[in-house]
Amino acid sequence: MLPIQIRKAGPEDLDGILSIYNDEVKNGIATLALEPMSREDGLRWLAEHEGGNRCVFVGTHEERIVGYVSLSRFSARGGYDRMPGTDVPFKRIPVEEIGLFEGCGAVSR
Repeated sequence: MLPIQIRKAGPEDLDGILSIYNDEVKNGIATLALEPMSREDGLRWLAEHEGGNRCVFVGTHEERIVGYVSLSRFSARGGYDRMPGTDVPFKRIPVEEIGLFEGCGAVSR
């Protein structure tokens, strides 16, 4: 199984996060966004997730960012302030590159 380390994200992680996010914009459906996020917008987004009940964590494998999770504002309506929205995209990595099937007969979660 792929060993993933999870830690709080910082500005130094933005390029890895944007790589995953923008790949999902172009090739997936995890973000539901129509346009890629710029570095400037990414820095602003990351800053909005510092403190309170908003945060971003990254998952790393061999020091590469392979996924992230964010707790974001669900709605601008005040009644939703305690209800976070979530994003949980992961980088697409070929299974042979991460050795997912090494030593096992079936995929396990």
